Amino acid sequence: MDIIDIRSVSKRFGNVQALDNVTLKVQEGEFYGLFGPNGAGKTTLLRVLTGQLTPDSGSIRVAGVDSSDPMELKRRVSVVPEAESPPTFLTAQETLELVCRIHGVEDIKVRVEEWLGFFDIRDKRDVLSKDLSKGQHQKLMLASAFIHEPSLLLLDEPFINLDPIFQRRVRDYLESLVEGGSPCSCAPTSLR
Repeated sequence: MDIIDIRSVSKRFGNVQALDNVTLKVQEGEFYGLFGPNGAGKTTLLRVLTGQLTPDSGSIRVAGVDSSDPMELKRRVSVVPEAESPPTFLTAQETLELVCRIHGVEDIKVRVEEWLGFFDIRDKRDVLSKDLSKGQHQKLMLASAFIHEPSLLLLDEPFINLDPIFQRRVRDYLESLVEGGSPCSCAPTSLR
């Protein structure tokens, strides 16, 4: 099954052609990366994929949903944008609990505890997001994306602000998801 099906998508901002007749298919279970220089359209494509922007032409289906239905996309897809931070008025724990509630996760306390542990931010659970470091912000954003086990993860610069230990831990976790077997030993137990 195609988890991403983009056909002849174009997007223009004034005189700038951000996307020009892009066609792309990604199969379920594939780990796919987009590489290119700044301004090549990677973030624009991510925003079109998630229904944040409407393409000027073409069609997009993501996780079996047309991109014209952004609410259903949000249920099935997790996105970690490059320059985003968690809600500043919530603590780390409150942020993860909110994500769980939005996505109908039943074992909220267990999942929150496991992901705080995975990213080694248990001691930051009661700290307002605005008071977290950049690395802790990124860990919380990734935990928020992973916690509800979405059909698709879209990650824009996922390793930014992470030290090498957590870059490796996240990479190992992502590889375990792609392999389709049991997630790596560093993954929370509920995901094994």
